[in-house]
Amino acid sequence: MEESDESENYPPKDIAKVKSMRGQKNNPFCVTPSYNFWAPWIGSKTHIANVVLNTEFEKVHKAKTAERTEITVSEDRLKDKLSKQKVGVIRRLCQECGLDAKGSRTDLLLRLSEEMRSREAYDKVFEKIWAASENPSSTEKCMDMSLGPLTALPENIVTLQTTAASPGITSVTSSLSSVPITEKTACEPTTLLNFFEPTKPWERDWHPLQEKLLDYVLDRNRPGSEIIVKEGQVCLIREEFWSLGLLRDMDSHIGNACMKLICEMARQIGKDIYIEDFYVVPVWKETPNNIVTGLPEDADLKNLLAFPAWTNANGPDRFVVCIMMPLRREMVFLDSLYAEHESGFGDEEYRAIFRKIAYQVDHGTWTEKTGYDFPALPRQTRGNDCGVFVLMYTLSMVCGIGFQFQEMDIPIIRQWWCLLLMERFQIDGYGHRFAFWTEATRSVLDGKILLLFRVKRKTTSNLPAHVQAVQDRERNDKRLVDLIITSKSAEQHLVDILGGKRSNWFPLKPRSQVPVYIENEQSQSIICDYIRGILNKTKTQLTFNDEVEFICGCLLPEAITHGISELQGLSWQEAEDVFLQGPIYHASEVEEFNRRIAREMKNLPNKNLNDL
Repeated sequence: MEESDESENYPPKDIAKVKSMRGQKNNPFCVTPSYNFWAPWIGSKTHIANVVLNTEFEKVHKAKTAERTEITVSEDRLKDKLSKQKVGVIRRLCQECGLDAKGSRTDLLLRLSEEMRSREAYDKVFEKIWAASENPSSTEKCMDMSLGPLTALPENIVTLQTTAASPGITSVTSSLSSVPITEKTACEPTTLLNFFEPTKPWERDWHPLQEKLLDYVLDRNRPGSEIIVKEGQVCLIREEFWSLGLLRDMDSHIGNACMKLICEMARQIGKDIYIEDFYVVPVWKETPNNIVTGLPEDADLKNLLAFPAWTNANGPDRFVVCIMMPLRREMVFLDSLYAEHESGFGDEEYRAIFRKIAYQVDHGTWTEKTGYDFPALPRQTRGNDCGVFVLMYTLSMVCGIGFQFQEMDIPIIRQWWCLLLMERFQIDGYGHRFAFWTEATRSVLDGKILLLFRVKRKTTSNLPAHVQAVQDRERNDKRLVDLIITSKSAEQHLVDILGGKRSNWFPLKPRSQVPVYIENEQSQSIICDYIRGILNKTKTQLTFNDEVEFICGCLLPEAITHGISELQGLSWQEAEDVFLQGPIYHASEVEEFNRRIAREMKNLPNKNLNDL
């Protein structure tokens, strides 16, 4: 689009006429202004400074229905947009169009498609679906072919520059409203949309204030519990930023916040995706019946589904991720240590779970891929960067532009993710404290703003002795159970017992001779389920009539004895003696028990025996 010389020489009265026109129908100078496309008429003679206020978007009025329907949107594009809506939205549209709102999603879409042949129904669907999605947002970044890239800041100040590629046309880029002009650089606020640019965002020079803010947030000498981000349900403290910005294992909580940014970016580029919570997927191994209950109803229509998971199978503990693309029936298993596994994915149990999810989403045949199917896929060879690899794998798959990073980039990519979080999220009630374009930033760095901390739950330190003793014993039991179910040596010991290794607990003894070392029912259930899983997948030479009696009378004592030996550093005989003694009760517990029995006996004549 070239700008004519006449555009710079309109008489003032003609310009006034253009501005006074209402609507766009009869306007011969129509440019359809929006927030991101707001001043194509600005020429070199219409402004003096290189900074102007973006106020034109405030003059944009909402077009009337008659005007809006003149916009050319094909029926196929509108149907495609409609197919991505939730079932509730489609049902309401059917009701508004006077159609039957009962039936499956497919039935509803077919009815609307037939009805859209009429102009009235087409206009109604257009207003509800397409027009609503086209409303400009001050947080979006888009690419206007005539103006170049634009990133909208919280403030409405932009810098105007003339590009060599299109002489006379104004290129709009973000500026730093709260930073003096002498300190401005080519740096923009950090967004995930920068990932699409030829020069990757972590390869650029950051603004000096960004570097200072990173140093402040990642300073290990400052309080770890200081709040850096608190917006809605997202609350991140400095200690969680350490896990992301420093060379540490990434915390799942901050990983979820990063995935939220990916979801927001996907919506900006027109993709509908779903990313599961980091904390949810590992639970599926223990509760396989609850796997698909939390998935969205329209999972089969999503562009992408991502399932990040924590695993300790076949190698060091690490994060892995499964990416599903339901519309293509394609499933990708990504493990940063894929080169160490012949199958390309280190956890076969997760692979089976993800296959089950894929089948529930779409019963068709899925194509499976691993890291071996992507040439030069970045892989982890050292350190604890698996969490950042999962973030970058997911981001790359959503963007669809390849895996454009390397392992040597990970340290700076960690800090880039920190900047993304600091500049996207604020602290409710206190604004953006860690976004480099705000005045609050300088106050933070100068120490003029008080720190914010999480309010910790109040606890009472003066607990009764018998209550404290119970809590201590339960805590020790939990440590013992955790050690048993995570120890490879404990599992191998049980496998050896099932293979014929001599055991003092087989043949089975009477129940009265087997002590109840762990009293907490939840802990008992966890360890018994774990042992049952080993029993079901291991061939045994031992014969028994009742599985429950065999577990409780033989395998459970063996597992607990082995755990005591490892946890307390005892020999096998010493550990077995500790197990046979059973749980040790504190003197205060015995006293409290005797007092309760005495009270019950005192009131015995006035009570029914069944109440005891």
